[in-house]
Amino acid sequence: MEKKLCPICKIEKPTDDYHRYFSKERNKYRIGNYCKRCARINANERAKKYYQEHKEKILHYQNVERKDWKLKRDKEHRKELTDRYVLVKLKQTLKGESNKNMRLFPEMIEAKRTKILTSRITKKLKNGKK
Repeated sequence: MEKKLCPICKIEKPTDDYHRYFSKERNKYRIGNYCKRCARINANERAKKYYQEHKEKILHYQNVERKDWKLKRDKEHRKELTDRYVLVKLKQTLKGESNKNMRLFPEMIEAKRTKILTSRITKKLKNGKK
């Protein structure tokens, strides 16, 4: 059985005593840095310390990069007419209905998608574009 040294408690423990997480960069499961016990105890303190040290970077991400990403994502949803976008438009039309109720009737979503496509084509034709 593999062992790993926890940098907080300085005790070598089996890898079963560490949390596992999925790394998107490496596309595989990895072993956490801290043992389960130390991770629970010090998580809040480490988070506060990290925030204070990287406050400007975090605020920049929250205020600029995240908003840009959301705008780009929403533009793609609008262009591709994803279910998410169509549901938002349908909800605006049928005020008071919940997404849960609307998802029960996929025909409504398809009808709204068709209506949006039709209105887009009509608008292009009026403007003289193909």
